Order: sequence, then C-alpha cells, then structure tokens
Amino acid sequence: MKVPSPAHRAIARLVAIGAVRVIITTNFDRLTERALEEQGVVPDIVDQESRIPGAMPYAHCRCLLVKVHGDYLDTRNLNTVDELASYKPKLRRFLLRILEDHGLVVCGWSGEYDTALADVIMSTTGRRFGLYWMHVGALGDRAVRIIADRRGTSLQIESADAAFGLLLQRVEALKELDRPSPLDSTMVAAITKRMVPRPDEQIQLREFLTTNWGRRGRRSPGSRPT
Repeated sequence: MKVPSPAHRAIARLVAIGAVRVIITTNFDRLTERALEEQGVVPDIVDQESRIPGAMPYAHCRCLLVKVHGDYLDTRNLNTVDELASYKPKLRRFLLRILEDHGLVVCGWSGEYDTALADVIMSTTGRRFGLYWMHVGALGDRAVRIIADRRGTSLQIESADAAFGLLLQRVEALKELDRPSPLDSTMVAAITKRMVPRPDEQIQLREFLTTNWGRRGRRSPGSRPT
C-alpha cells in the first residue's frame, strides 16, 4: 500500500500550523488525506461539482481539499483529453474564486494536459497574490505562458520532498521568531527596571531578558530596552 511521501507530510504540517488553507490536486489517490489525518487535520473535501453547494466556505475551513479530477473510488473521474479540456461552469467559478483570493504554489504539475485547469489559472483577473512554480526539469510551453501571464516565479528544485521539506523548515522558523513573549512589553520593562539596581539578580535579569525581550524585540545592533 502506498504511503504519503515526505512532500505530502510537509504540506500537511504546513496546514496544521496554519500556513496553508487550500490544496488543489489533480491526483485521484488519498495520500494527501492520509497525511492530513496524521497531523490531526480533517479536511473539507470537494471532489465533484455536486459537492460545491454543500461545501464549507473556505474562509471558515481549517483545510479545503479540492480534487479537481475526482477520487479513485468514484467512477465520475476526469481522465481523458476531452474530459480535461473544460470544466462545468459551477466548478470553474468555484476554482476562479479560490484562485482570486489566494496565492498559488505549483508543484508536480506540467500544465500541458489539464487544459481546463490551465485556462482557469490564466482567467483570473486579480494579481494581488503571487504564483510560484516549482519544477525539476525544463518547463513546458504552457507552464511558461502561465507564469508570464500571472507574473509568477519559476523555481528549479531537486525534488518535491526536498523543496517542501525546506519550505516547512523556514516557515516554522519564522513562526518561532514571531512567537509573542509571555509578557507584554510594559510588564517586561517594569520588571527590568526593578532588577537592574540589584547586583545579586544580574544572572536572573539576563535570563529574563533573553526569554521575554530578546524574542519580542529583535532590535537593531546597539539598541537597548528602556
């Protein structure tokens, strides 16, 4: 039995920490769902146009998983060239709305055969959020056109596993840096002023500032807390 790859698990972890809210996949399998479940995340799934009216609005979802070609246990999968040429109006509008409201990271998709999805991406009118296209080999003509149309960025990677693993590491590092201090700045300043005149508390003062002010402030060299 196939198991989620490191890339699946990294994406699931990005969902769990709140960095990713929507996943669009052309795969029929359930490896993404398994990886999410390992992180304790139960996604809202849209794998057929008929599920769109009853779907939770993505603004209120912890994770929305859109399987644009269906699920492997459903006989209504989209697979042939003709089936991938266009989407039904309701699904097309649904995807357009998602892509207008979110940035897009592409990985493992050539864009050459799924002409309906490529058309939806190029039909978005907003350019508020970026597009980043991760690829191992050379990009095809359609991918190049999509990136140019969306003013996106192409990123040469070694593999999906390595790329998403590195992305996860950096996002977690940024979240750690932005973690708020247990005490607000006013309280930290007040306690600091009380401890500074006491020579016997200098070690405790250093530990206190490292824990509470250093993470919060990250001030430029030479600056000091007041």
